[in-house]
Amino acid sequence: MPDLRSFTLVLAMAIALPAVAAGACTPLDGLTWLLGSWEARDGSFVTREDWLRVSANTFEGKGVTLTADGGEVRSAEALRIVRMQDEVYLVAKVRSSAQAVPFRLTACEDGRATFENPAHDFPRKIDYVRVGEERIDVLVSDGIEDGFIIKYHKVNDYIENKNEE
Repeated sequence: MPDLRSFTLVLAMAIALPAVAAGACTPLDGLTWLLGSWEARDGSFVTREDWLRVSANTFEGKGVTLTADGGEVRSAEALRIVRMQDEVYLVAKVRSSAQAVPFRLTACEDGRATFENPAHDFPRKIDYVRVGEERIDVLVSDGIEDGFIIKYHKVNDYIENKNEE
């Protein structure tokens, strides 16, 4: 995990990004459709994202891509969607980088959330799109033409205040 100085640097970079109104997702109630476990399979790989609410202002997530045959981890990232000072950010921390990367929420409408960081090399834009109750598509791009789509299907619903025995 990044230290406090790294996290402060990430936040300073995020605050410097241009602000765009995304009021429908401030607070995070407009993004609760992301909560739960999502999985995509493409034959060679299995990609999974898991999201849970840890507070009114924070969702924590994790993403992992595994080989379909043996479950070898190909990539992994710690994810967080956080509301700070009436702005919302997706912050991604991959294993290969010491710094977390912030993406500011630039658009939010019913079933769609767009996060952008024009200063990042790739991706610059991450667009979550709800496709019904059981699917979300994540468009990962340079914000212009280069990118890819991950088509996730719901594996498990997120249940708040779940009591397990």
